[in-house]
Amino acid sequence: MARESSIEKKCRLYVESKGGWLKKWVSPGNVGVPDRICCLLGGHVLFFEFKRPGKGLSDIQIEVISEMRTMGCKVYVVDNVLDFKKIIEEKLK
Repeated sequence: MARESSIEKKCRLYVESKGGWLKKWVSPGNVGVPDRICCLLGGHVLFFEFKRPGKGLSDIQIEVISEMRTMGCKVYVVDNVLDFKKIIEEKLK
């Protein structure tokens, strides 16, 4: 089974190969925020929560992600590189 850090690294390298970036989001005092902020060509800003395959979100992550989506933010939960690539490719069309 893939480790979360391994998935994140492969996704970061993929985004960089497409001219974008995938940065760690550290928000002191604010638990539950997604792991990474992704900026793509064309002005796309996405947020990603990475999980090990089969692992779910915590209650606070569910709450924070729901609040962000209510504000119109694009937040994705991914547990594999293939799904991540599909999201990125869709945004870059």
